[in-house]
Amino acid sequence: MSLQIEQLASVDAFASLRDEWEQIEADISPRTPFRTPLWNELWWRHLSRNGVAQRDDFYAHTVRDAGRLIAVAPLMITAAPAVGPCRSRRLNYFGADPNITEMHGLVCRLVDEERVVTALSSYLARHAGSCDWLRWSGVRSGGSAHRWLESQGRTVWEEPILDYWLRLPESREQFFSSRSRNIKESIRKCYNSLRRAGYELRFKVVADRSATRAAVERFFELHAARAEAPLLVRHPNCFKMESAREFLHEYCAAMAERNELRIFQLEIGDVVVATRVGFQLGRELYLYFSGYLPEFGRFSVMTTLLTEALKWAIGQELSIVNLSVGKDNSKLRWGPEETVLCQGVQQSERWRSRLAFRLYTWVKGI
Repeated sequence: MSLQIEQLASVDAFASLRDEWEQIEADISPRTPFRTPLWNELWWRHLSRNGVAQRDDFYAHTVRDAGRLIAVAPLMITAAPAVGPCRSRRLNYFGADPNITEMHGLVCRLVDEERVVTALSSYLARHAGSCDWLRWSGVRSGGSAHRWLESQGRTVWEEPILDYWLRLPESREQFFSSRSRNIKESIRKCYNSLRRAGYELRFKVVADRSATRAAVERFFELHAARAEAPLLVRHPNCFKMESAREFLHEYCAAMAERNELRIFQLEIGDVVVATRVGFQLGRELYLYFSGYLPEFGRFSVMTTLLTEALKWAIGQELSIVNLSVGKDNSKLRWGPEETVLCQGVQQSERWRSRLAFRLYTWVKGI
């Protein structure tokens, strides 16, 4: 039976889809906040663009099979510049922001991915033909949908998104005894260095709505302090824009109401010296951005905070802790599993679209 694809009128339609959408998201593991209706709704309200340089037009769709929702495509058409003869129109997913949305793409169970991508590709070719290109995101590497897109021959693949996550056993002893010698020694040194310096640390988990705003504000301060610190590996301040800060404040407040917010803090005295924002989705924990006081970097406080968060997660009988995206040693040394998500551009066959894409890649240095 053919799938039914329907364009949604506005972001207000997400509310009526919430229950069905959340059932799909709950079946996609490892889970992330970026696939949820709440994240996508608030992202559009706070971070979609409506300027001269770029304008985002709402273009989200649902995919149903005999009336049953099997996928949501939170799509938008981005015009850059918004007007003029040099304008390009690209079709992409919500989440075109400076690293705030770490993964984006189709919300769909893996078992349905190929037929949804196939149907959606055909539909968009007919109905969004004026777009110069379509950016596919979040497609499982090596899966049937990925192979189908490759067989079409018009997709230029970019660097994949690498997501790293840990499967948790029943006890802390099982988990930490199974880690490498390197990480065990690193953990021991972290605690010992603080103790030798005369510091007593306290680990806290902020989950209550009443404490959320202050905890998020402290996160912004420590995230910015880490980004601006000299002589360290450079990390951008992803929440420099007011709109990004307002978005995270509202999202965290809503997650606290749902009892799904977990902001981890490491205190020394009465000062929070390290923090990491986390979201608990069922029995899985997604660890989002972090920050710390640079003067405490020599004590490896972020390793200590992650260690405490993992102990907490095991104590809560969670099954997975997602360390988030990006291939770096701070994740790899924990021995995580890896999910590879492909992203690529499917170009239009029109000569103007090919020219626009070449100009875009030249400007971006792709």
